[in-house]
Amino acid sequence: MKLPSLSVLLFLPCISVSAQYFSKGWTPGQPVEPTTTVETPAAIPTGSSASSSPKETGSSFSLWDLMDPINIVKAKPVASVFQRFGVNVTERIEQAEKDKDYWDPRIPILRDDNYQSFFEEEEFSSPEELKERVWAIVVSVPDATGKQTVSRFVDEHFDAAFDDITKNGQLPHVKWARIDYFNVTYLTTKWNMWRAPAIVILQDRGLTLRFYQANQIRLRDNAFRDFMLQEVWKMHAPWISSFAPGGEREWIMHNFALFMKLVYDQSSKLPKWVLMIISGAVGSLLLGFLHKSPSATATPSPQPLPQKATVAAGSGSTKKPAALHGDSGKTPVKKKGKK
Repeated sequence: MKLPSLSVLLFLPCISVSAQYFSKGWTPGQPVEPTTTVETPAAIPTGSSASSSPKETGSSFSLWDLMDPINIVKAKPVASVFQRFGVNVTERIEQAEKDKDYWDPRIPILRDDNYQSFFEEEEFSSPEELKERVWAIVVSVPDATGKQTVSRFVDEHFDAAFDDITKNGQLPHVKWARIDYFNVTYLTTKWNMWRAPAIVILQDRGLTLRFYQANQIRLRDNAFRDFMLQEVWKMHAPWISSFAPGGEREWIMHNFALFMKLVYDQSSKLPKWVLMIISGAVGSLLLGFLHKSPSATATPSPQPLPQKATVAAGSGSTKKPAALHGDSGKTPVKKKGKK
């Protein structure tokens, strides 16, 4: 019995201390006091949680990034192997990225998703302004490897003509643009362009087109600037065909260009080495089909030639075929009558 009484004695000081926190309650007529809430400060991330939050909000890392040839070559084990042979892979890749930016940034680049806003949906204040509008477009090939010397030559003279004409305030009705041939599929297919570099003179919201290959016009010694200033392009006939823009069969080129764009958009997501394997497999199947030998059932088997009658050596007579209608084959003997 001493243990319960001792526990009661120990609990009495706690009751007296905590009694001061008990409320007297609400009495009738007493105004209601608004309750206040204490806002707890937000927890500040520390340590590893703070450093891991930006990674969660960053761009996701996909499996295609692992198979990217550039990422594979830039990896430390692969780069160290090239370094032993005196090849700095990182510098080569950075130099290739810099070479992509040699185009004049003042010239806009037309793509499949923005070309309509440039010349098809362009707003004019008068029909005369629409009639005078001319677009000078160069179709370029990116020169990241330094092997596209012809395309770079055309780009340099095109940019020089643009710079000289705009600085002197000439040809205000002419606008300039560039098309990346490797990254534009719909527009070049619809225009039936299968070679680059080239220069396009566009009018009437894209209904009137003139095409010039690099070997068809002179580009040296500011010749292209004079070509534009003197409007020499008016002396050449535009593209007139039933498949051209505005023709009765334009829908064929439009649908074909949409199909080619769909194929390009899907194939561009695959790494280059996968495309190389697929193209090699398709090529081998096609060659095997074209060089396929004809089957045995297709050609009839050779028939033996009929044998001819031969004359027996050393005999002066030949065998005659048996007579028809039951004859024995003997020559008939005429019988003589009695006198």
